[in-house]
Amino acid sequence: MSLLSVKAHFYFLYGILLAEFSRKFAIHFSARERDIMDSRRRRQEDALLSAPNAEGNVWPRQVCPAFEPRADTPEGIRQCWYCRCSDFHLDKPRSLDVGVCYWPKKILK
Repeated sequence: MSLLSVKAHFYFLYGILLAEFSRKFAIHFSARERDIMDSRRRRQEDALLSAPNAEGNVWPRQVCPAFEPRADTPEGIRQCWYCRCSDFHLDKPRSLDVGVCYWPKKILK
C-alpha cells in the first residue's frame, strides 16, 4: 500500500470516528472545525470547476460558471447532472456515473 493511500485511509477513518464520537457524546464543533471535517470528506469529484471541462469528464455534482439548466431542472440546483452541455446518457436505458462536458454545444434541451 502506498503512503498516499495509507494517509487517505487514515483521514477517512479519522473522519468517521470523529463524526461518530461527536454524535454519540453530543459534542458541538465550531463552524470552522465542521468545515475542515467536511472538506476532508468531500470528494474531489464534487469540487467546483473554474471553467468548463470541454470534452472532459464531469461528475454529477460538479458545476462550472458556464452552467445552463435544462428545462426539467429543479429550482436552485446547479449541478452538471442538470446542465444542457453535459452528457450522462440520460436518453439511454442506463445513464452514466461520469458524464462528458460538450460545452459550448448543447446536448439536452
